[in-house]
Amino acid sequence: MYSKKEIILETAFVLFTKYGFQCISMDNIANKCGVSKRTIYKHFRNKVDIINQIIEIKASEFIHKLEGITFSSENAVIELNQFFKFYNEIIPSFSPTLIRDFKHYNLTFYLECSKINKKSILPFLTKNIERGQQEGLYKKELNTDEIGESVLNMLGLLFTDDALLNFENSYSILNFFANLLINRLVSTKGMQHLNALH
Repeated sequence: MYSKKEIILETAFVLFTKYGFQCISMDNIANKCGVSKRTIYKHFRNKVDIINQIIEIKASEFIHKLEGITFSSENAVIELNQFFKFYNEIIPSFSPTLIRDFKHYNLTFYLECSKINKKSILPFLTKNIERGQQEGLYKKELNTDEIGESVLNMLGLLFTDDALLNFENSYSILNFFANLLINRLVSTKGMQHLNALH
């Protein structure tokens, strides 16, 4: 059973991702939740408070999902493959309007989301590369910092206004990049594991 606060946060998240941050008012959120605006203000100071709490929750869920991928993957190649599959799943949850709103009106939120990527994705990739090298599935001579920055830059390109208007294009870009990266990382032994996945 969800609390009122959880229902408000989830409803607001759905509205924000579909219509953007600027277009949605506290009245819209209250109406969609079937509660009064007063009830919303019992739990949140304002719309900014709602979005801050959503970012915190989604960041925690994202990190938890990455931990789950690591735990359930029998090797580094599978782990990285699962990471890109997961990223493909989350692309449609962000509308171009929401990203545009974040960039143009709420730069603080946009920067906070970028920080989450650095705090979660970079450590994940670093550990994945170390794991792959220990398992003998990745090449020994890899520049982890350079690879991490390249991945973050590439993932950032998926969340541009143009990219989000065409999800199929975003999927193609991500799949192409994932294949390029994995082929760059894997050793001969790792290539055998990679081929077994396809």
